[in-house]
Amino acid sequence: MTQSRAVLNPHHIARPPTTGYTEQQSAEVTRPEADVMRLATIVTGHACWGSLSGPELVEARMGLISAAKVPAGRPDVAEAA
Repeated sequence: MTQSRAVLNPHHIARPPTTGYTEQQSAEVTRPEADVMRLATIVTGHACWGSLSGPELVEARMGLISAAKVPAGRPDVAEAA
């Protein structure tokens, strides 16, 4: 893992190089990680977070985390939790 990659994503789990991976397979493995980083940047950099501060900001972000744990189309799961 390069230093810049570790700084960009401290949760990245380095995998040892595999000689059996083709370029396409390697791209398929790294694409989801890149998507998560791109989407996280969009969400955390959104202007709505600038309108909140202190406890309101914490509550809003925790609500977003909780909402992400509910499967789409399954509000009954949120009610049970």
